Amino acid sequence: MSENHQSAELKGKIEALLFASSRPLSVKSLAKILQLETEQMESLLTELSEDLRSPGRGLQLRNLSGRWRLETKPENAEIIVVLKQGRTTKPLSAQALETLAIVALKQPVTTDEINAVRGLNSSGTIQTLEKRKLIGADPVRGGLRQVNHWQTTQRFLDEFGLESLDEIYAAGKLERVFGSVYGLAGSLNNSAQDHGQSQELRSDALKNSAPK
Repeated sequence: MSENHQSAELKGKIEALLFASSRPLSVKSLAKILQLETEQMESLLTELSEDLRSPGRGLQLRNLSGRWRLETKPENAEIIVVLKQGRTTKPLSAQALETLAIVALKQPVTTDEINAVRGLNSSGTIQTLEKRKLIGADPVRGGLRQVNHWQTTQRFLDEFGLESLDEIYAAGKLERVFGSVYGLAGSLNNSAQDHGQSQELRSDALKNSAPK
């Protein structure tokens, strides 16, 4: 088997693995599955990424902080929307997005703190987000009871196409991720970055900006 043929065969296997995976895969994971050295896998991924840039290819390879994902190219977004309209998974409600924005920009955050910002009981939306595996709890014992401190998960980053939490703070990403609750997310973002204010003042400012 020629070197070019072997390389093409390996790239085909990598493409198949990334297509079949529900989440991005690391170089180490791919190398282990195909029994290759990590340096060779990195080279093959680079070649595959170049191949997919060719005109007429509908997919692209994206590197998310060392984890690779196969995804549709932006120019094909319109036809993908038509496909997604038939899916059974419901989009997140405005209430769930609002809660997710609070968790993403103030994490780790307790249920009581989320309720204080929203001015509403958020138990239902928190449960929804946890079931969708977009947030997870880090139990911390406080006094006589255990308090959950909510944080976003790796699935949150994967579903919204983010490489890291740092990307959330970019204004363009805030609007894309949180959509209809972008105004609240912007207020949360400004508050989270204002380290000069006390926690009490930040909480009051957020509560006043939150929709009732």
